[in-house]
Amino acid sequence: MPVLKNKKYFTSVLLYLIIFGNLYAGNFSAKENPKEINFLFLDNLFPDSKSRDFQASFELWLSDLFKSSDLNYKPRIRLISTSDLYNRNYDESNTYMMVFLSIDYLRMKNKVQLEPLFIASEADMDIYCLVTNKKVGSSAELKNTRLSSTHDGFGVIGEYWLDYYIKNKTGESINDYFSEIIREDSESKIIHSSFFGKTDACIVRKKVFDTACELNPQISSRLHILAESEPLLHSIMCLTNKFTSKERDIFIDGVKKMNETESGKQILRIFKQKSVLRFDKNMMNSIQKIYNKTEN
Repeated sequence: MPVLKNKKYFTSVLLYLIIFGNLYAGNFSAKENPKEINFLFLDNLFPDSKSRDFQASFELWLSDLFKSSDLNYKPRIRLISTSDLYNRNYDESNTYMMVFLSIDYLRMKNKVQLEPLFIASEADMDIYCLVTNKKVGSSAELKNTRLSSTHDGFGVIGEYWLDYYIKNKTGESINDYFSEIIREDSESKIIHSSFFGKTDACIVRKKVFDTACELNPQISSRLHILAESEPLLHSIMCLTNKFTSKERDIFIDGVKKMNETESGKQILRIFKQKSVLRFDKNMMNSIQKIYNKTEN
């Protein structure tokens, strides 16, 4: 009988060691192999020349945040085209955050569960304007002329408003109304394009045009604003429903304190921002009005 008891004792100890060892190995393995999660950004949010620097900086900032919060994640920044976004050609099950233009949010919010959280402080609510030669007195005079815009998100939002404006005036889209739409890399280029007569009109942010006029008064002597929009929201940072409530709070707190870390400051410098602001639904009013009249 003592031998039998010893056998049972040693069997129990062995089972305990096996189970504990497997659990420990599983935990150790999890820490050594963090889960890769995706953070999606629309590719027209910043110039191609800055995309690589941004990806590296944002991944570093996220890695620091997760490490300091003991979250076992490995962030991956993914740039996505508008067509891939609308066709949902991305890994939805592993996407934790999405950053895109305000009009993309309106088009996607009923397809994907999204929580809008932050906007960029220096690109929050911009007024867009249609700039022409001072000889042009109305939009009717721009029929079959050349329009210039930019490739980036500012150009997308500006053209979205201008299309709405021209349709209200003429019933035509800007693609039909203008003989050609030329897209450049920067707003300064398209202002100078109109100044030198290479194009007949351009769509730019009002603050950019005002700055150009201050730097070169000759611009304001030749060009003027023919029409301007209400303030329009540029882009939004949204979370999907993948984070737990605790992880969500950690992420939000980290974004609020982005300008307190070196990796966070680097991101803000790339985007020429001072900080980020919490999203407010009233920020969508102007772009929502255009969306409701053109796409609903």
